[in-house]
Amino acid sequence: MGIDFKAYGQVVHAELDRQDGSRWVFASGLTQPSAVDSDSGLITVTASGITSYLDKMPWLDNWNPIAIDPFHVVHRIWNHVQSYANGNLGVVVTPADSGTLLLPGFYFDGSEFVVDFFAYFVRASDYRDCLEEVTSLCRDIPIDFVEKSAWNASRTLITKTLELAYPRRGVRQDALAFRIGENVLSAEPTAEQEIDWVSDVIVRGWWPGKMHSSVLSNADSLRFRKVIKDEDVLINSRERSAVWARRKLTRRQVPKHWGSIRLDMYHPSAPWGSYDVGDDILIGGEMPGSGRTQAWHRILTIQPDDQIGEVMMTTKHVDAFNYDAIDFEG
Repeated sequence: MGIDFKAYGQVVHAELDRQDGSRWVFASGLTQPSAVDSDSGLITVTASGITSYLDKMPWLDNWNPIAIDPFHVVHRIWNHVQSYANGNLGVVVTPADSGTLLLPGFYFDGSEFVVDFFAYFVRASDYRDCLEEVTSLCRDIPIDFVEKSAWNASRTLITKTLELAYPRRGVRQDALAFRIGENVLSAEPTAEQEIDWVSDVIVRGWWPGKMHSSVLSNADSLRFRKVIKDEDVLINSRERSAVWARRKLTRRQVPKHWGSIRLDMYHPSAPWGSYDVGDDILIGGEMPGSGRTQAWHRILTIQPDDQIGEVMMTTKHVDAFNYDAIDFEG
């Protein structure tokens, strides 16, 4: 009898060979609706990463910690969703602490909401989305995470781990080369960013009895000046207003870059298994309209195909990311 693949019915694991011949559990995922080819009888099984389990999952918790470590919030969320019957995926979140305190949080559903620096409020009646909560922490603190899977010592169980990092994970791959026409078989330049480009950001906030304002400019001599203004009554320090202005500007000034590349999986300049999601890689080649160029990109996704020996990556210019922590005087 075959396996009855159904949505959220199984956890599947993708195991691939490294260059040295060792086996690597590249990814684990929750099954999604499958499709059967009526002619061949082949089943196409899709799976989404274990973090997707948090999507649309309500956080039914009442919690009001003071000056909490942001990693504790992620631990709390996973402990909560895995405490229910048929809800334990066996995901382990590590490490326990980041070494920093939780700063005011933002929601990214079209509005911005800031909570007081000294407290983190969660009410079951708010039905806060668990994945949105983790995503907002990653964008605002900032923190980072990656899913990892591996066989245990006796090869009887695959452990699933969510590795957290502050302010980011990944390494700068100085020893690897990604050259178009060499080991990069093809590359697609990214289009103009969907978010509106601006040159100046003005952020103003009113906390009771005080006003905080920051103006940040990064003019592009080849574009006309464009300004946006953002106001939030709960921005409660000049440090927060200054950093938030910088983050808003960073997101709107991403240089031209390659949005995806197709890579020779076994080329010695960047062999399979020597890089990972979150790493910074230097991509060089002929950019349409810009000529010969090279720039550091962060790896966003990796899709290997060991049958044809190629890897598809999505990437983004490192200047699109801002990992500066918010430091408060005193």
